Amino acid sequence: MFSHCNTKNNDGFANAIADDRSFWCSNAKFIKRAIALLCQNYGSDKLIGNMLIKRKSRSIAAILAFSGTLTISGLHKFYLGQPLWGLLYVLLSWTPIPKVASAIEGVWYLAQDEEAFDRNFNLGKSAVKNLQPASNQIAVMAEALRSLDTLRQDGLISEYEFEQKRRQLLD
Repeated sequence: MFSHCNTKNNDGFANAIADDRSFWCSNAKFIKRAIALLCQNYGSDKLIGNMLIKRKSRSIAAILAFSGTLTISGLHKFYLGQPLWGLLYVLLSWTPIPKVASAIEGVWYLAQDEEAFDRNFNLGKSAVKNLQPASNQIAVMAEALRSLDTLRQDGLISEYEFEQKRRQLLD
């Protein structure tokens, strides 16, 4: 695939092409190694699953987008769970298009409020909303245990039935 990566040329035009090729080769080799290392350490199914499920930070996305104007463009797209767009940015990194797009997107991420960013990149779930169902679940479970204890104290269920239901609720 990268057979041209080891070619050497002596004339000026050929050197310019060789420099361009060495840029592409070093970037392609770096990306290939990074993807292989990530898949080796995490497994490709876990890596993609975590990419889509984990909550994304607006500030990290903006930092990655702005860093794309200076280094490899598209890292913010991989972070936000858009690997095809990220790959497109990397493939077009020899043009100024992804660098300009990265800068615009960095400004866009910072211009959005948290709620809009969550709607676009976190499946509409904000950090505060994720905490509320957990506390609501605890309240519901506590009420169910209280009701179960009342049934036991009234003699409507045995101690054994109470313990079974309690374990079932807690699991």
